[in-house]
Amino acid sequence: MVRRSVGYFRYDTPRELDLLNQLWPLTALQVNLFLPQQKLMSKTRTGAVVRKKYDKATTPLQRLTRTHPDLLDPHDQQRLDDLLQHSDIIAVRHQITDIQGNLIELARRRGAIQPRAKTNAVYLSRRKITPTKRAKPDEATTRTTRAS
Repeated sequence: MVRRSVGYFRYDTPRELDLLNQLWPLTALQVNLFLPQQKLMSKTRTGAVVRKKYDKATTPLQRLTRTHPDLLDPHDQQRLDDLLQHSDIIAVRHQITDIQGNLIELARRRGAIQPRAKTNAVYLSRRKITPTKRAKPDEATTRTTRAS
């Protein structure tokens, strides 16, 4: 969730820390109140086949109030209901987008942003791949083996 929100840049200035501290509560609000998630209920293996069963996708708040109502006292339940009623997903999303844009702009001002190298970059550039050598018509294609 962190890398999806802010990317892979290095944020180490006080201004960037301030923006990150503004971003985390908004992201937590968005994820916990508005984004449904599926929970893995069971996983069975039959030979090489793995079958997974998932619960119906619900938000963490709905899952808490539905499956664990005994964990909430009435005061907390009322506070969460008020938070849900007075939160606007569109406004929260706009605030998150503005903060993310400011963070990227601050990172760009510091210097050139290097994209993260792909893990298979050597093979994509074909530096390690040797050209294939074809057998001549009079050459055998089976290798000779030595007796050990």
